Amino acid sequence: MNQDLLQSEIAEELGKNMSEPPAVRCAGGIKGRVGNTQTCEVQILGTWYAYTITVTSADEDGFRYNISPDNPELIPDTMPE
Repeated sequence: MNQDLLQSEIAEELGKNMSEPPAVRCAGGIKGRVGNTQTCEVQILGTWYAYTITVTSADEDGFRYNISPDNPELIPDTMPE
């Protein structure tokens, strides 16, 4: 998955409980192999927070990934962890 699509999907997923999707910037894309990771930052209320994207499963139809904040205790309550 290229960088632009990854950023767009993360913004859409994390923005489900917000009035609008957050800004997202990732260091690059991610390959659909279980265990692969990518570092991204998500802007919440004007502050950038680090998130790690980890591929959790992959098959011929695509792959699934987990979006986890690196420091969940720092994420404002307006954002899902």
